[in-house]
Amino acid sequence: MARFNDMVAIVTGAGAGIGRACALRFAKEGAKVVICDISEKGANETKEMIEKEGGVAVTEIFDLLDSEAIFSAAKNTKEKFGRIDILVTSGGGSAGLIGKLTEFKDSEKATRDWVVGLNLTSTMDFCDAVVDTMIEQNYGKIINIASIAASVGIRYRCDYSAAKAGMVAFTKVLAVELGKYNISINCVSPGAIARENYNVDGMTKYGPNGRMGTPEEVANLVCFLASHEADFITGQDYIIDGGRVLGPGER
Repeated sequence: MARFNDMVAIVTGAGAGIGRACALRFAKEGAKVVICDISEKGANETKEMIEKEGGVAVTEIFDLLDSEAIFSAAKNTKEKFGRIDILVTSGGGSAGLIGKLTEFKDSEKATRDWVVGLNLTSTMDFCDAVVDTMIEQNYGKIINIASIAASVGIRYRCDYSAAKAGMVAFTKVLAVELGKYNISINCVSPGAIARENYNVDGMTKYGPNGRMGTPEEVANLVCFLASHEADFITGQDYIIDGGRVLGPGER
């Protein structure tokens, strides 16, 4: 399949996990991929994997909390490739990344601001950075990676849940505003997805399917939404969690 021939896709958090799986899938189907990540090592590994298969990829190394770097990455992409067709905002995470998961009553404002900035503000910034190019092209696909935390309460993640719920609401508004420019914007909300060094003890992770998901399964959905097959879909939030939000499965 070559659904993305001659297209340019920006993927944040593409140095590992879901972001990497999306980047690899886009490249496999013909897209030129811009790999954005804070980890130079992870980004370069993804780039090497793409190039090994004959694909085209470049890296942009920066912190998603750096708004100027986000706009610079979009500008560099437009200058290098002449267009931006797809944006996937996979980068983000909870306070667990900095070892500060707590209940709300014990949380610190600085931590909450950091989590909201990393997830919601960075998503808004990146959409802002690419939207003028997409309007100019009269075409674009944006897929924001939210979480089931936007739909259900997850203990110790008040800030993360609020930020992801904000991403879903932001996606819906943007879809309404940008539809007239042939731009589709959707959300994908994963449940527990297997990844390296991920502690799942005590989580109701399985749901009726009885297992965790894989980054590749999320990438399947993301790439469908980014393709012309999904041109009539916009403003939606797709939960991909093996049924986890339906409740715990059999043990």
